[in-house]
Amino acid sequence: MKKRFFILTFISLSLTFCLKAQVPDYPMSNQTVSGICLGTFTDSNAGDLVTGGAGNYGNNENFIMTFCSNNAQLITVIFSYLNIGAGDHFRIYDGPDTLSPLITDISSYNPVNYYVSSSGNCLTFWFTSDGSGAMFSPNGNWAAFFQCGNYDASNAASDACADAPSICDFSNYFGNTSNYYTPDYPGNMCTACSLFDGSIENNSWVTFVANNDTASFTVNLLSCTNNQGIQFGVYQGINCSNFSLMTPLSWTAPGTCPIPPGSSYTITATGLLSGQMYYIMIDGFAGDNCQYIIQAQSGMQFGGTITPDQSICAGDTATIQATLSGNASFTWTSSPTDPSLAGQEHNANISVSPTTTTTYMLTSQDASICSNDTLYSTVTVFPAPVATITADPVVTNVDAAISFTGSTGNGINQWTWNFNYPDGIFETTTTNTTTHSYSNAGTYTVYLLVKNNGGCVDSTTIQVNVVEFEIPNIFTPNGDGVNDFFKIKGIDKLPNTNIKIFNRWGKKIFDADNYRNTWNGEDYADGVYYYILTLDDGTSYSGTITLIR
Repeated sequence: MKKRFFILTFISLSLTFCLKAQVPDYPMSNQTVSGICLGTFTDSNAGDLVTGGAGNYGNNENFIMTFCSNNAQLITVIFSYLNIGAGDHFRIYDGPDTLSPLITDISSYNPVNYYVSSSGNCLTFWFTSDGSGAMFSPNGNWAAFFQCGNYDASNAASDACADAPSICDFSNYFGNTSNYYTPDYPGNMCTACSLFDGSIENNSWVTFVANNDTASFTVNLLSCTNNQGIQFGVYQGINCSNFSLMTPLSWTAPGTCPIPPGSSYTITATGLLSGQMYYIMIDGFAGDNCQYIIQAQSGMQFGGTITPDQSICAGDTATIQATLSGNASFTWTSSPTDPSLAGQEHNANISVSPTTTTTYMLTSQDASICSNDTLYSTVTVFPAPVATITADPVVTNVDAAISFTGSTGNGINQWTWNFNYPDGIFETTTTNTTTHSYSNAGTYTVYLLVKNNGGCVDSTTIQVNVVEFEIPNIFTPNGDGVNDFFKIKGIDKLPNTNIKIFNRWGKKIFDADNYRNTWNGEDYADGVYYYILTLDDGTSYSGTITLIR
């Protein structure tokens, strides 16, 4: 059964504009065609085939031709004729040359409705023919057109208005007006009347819903067997009845906006009603079998819209909103399953708290508007960072450097410090370590805000003590109550200290942890002694202390 893949698009109007352009034609030859997204491709002697001729390729041909799309899009070539004779070979490669992967080698057969798409942005064709062609036994031929993007053969216009599919995207749609389609006269549709000024032989139908008062689309008519062209109309109607024609009547027959084979027309229509359904009917003039592409440009309401992909931090909530056309019913699902979706499966808007990256699918069911359309929205979940600070040391002397280390992990890539929070200055670094010193004694609050590559944040604080301690070089333990002890100023603010005192011969005479200014020289003789004071972080201070009574 012959299929016709056409997905027309839209228009309706009170005023219509036509802008003509020529579709470029590329006969088989040794060349590379780059940066183009629309054209026809024929055998070397098929210059008239696009307009209904019967050109054939020659004997002993050997051509390599490459088509590369623009903007790195994949490219699709769709054949309306493909007849390769015995002993001739038509090889197709997925790439820019014949070293690319071979897709197929066609010889001695004519595949029906054949099309091929690249995986990258180029297709290469290598054609060779033998010398067997003769006047009464001619060689074969082919005609095709190419477009950027993939070709979705599932979008087929309907033979009956009641089964007409809806236009649901801006893709290029290929169609033909073959006799697979039978005459259809739904409702008040008629011929030689105010709805259709001509005969109907092989009409087909699609629908669309306008979302603006203006719509535009491009019609690329590539080839017609009898060089007659197409006739079409855009109709307002209800349930395939009560039709009223929204485009010029002359478009249903050769008239004011002819679209001859090999040409491209951009049609802009005004006077549409947003939210109104329209029907597009297309027919080959006088039964002509034509190949064409129709591409929507603007003015159509598709199946619905959904909140774009978004990211959240673990533990946060994402809101996803959907807008559907018509009175479509719908169902939400998720992958992987998200328990937070439970109870919201039939809400238009949902609030979810996934624990891992999750895709939410909204499937709508509406026979008239993008039937069984599925919309997707992915919520990427970034792990929540955990802020921690270590300080070395947490108690130190004035003007002594303190080393600070912030936490890492969970994608943390930014650290913001404040060393006298909340009054200090915020400093942002791209590493998790830094140093700071204080010129005045006191207790300081150090603040750290960490941020990861998902924008998730966490903060924490720690306190450090800065003391001003001073070690004397003389004391006089004579019992007069003045300077009777080896007194280190500020030592009481320093935890976990150790002090050792040695005589002039290196003998240890005093050793104390957490020294609290208690050594009075005991019974040792006047003279010079040596000390080593060790702080909690391992920092040591050494020097001499003179004892005089």
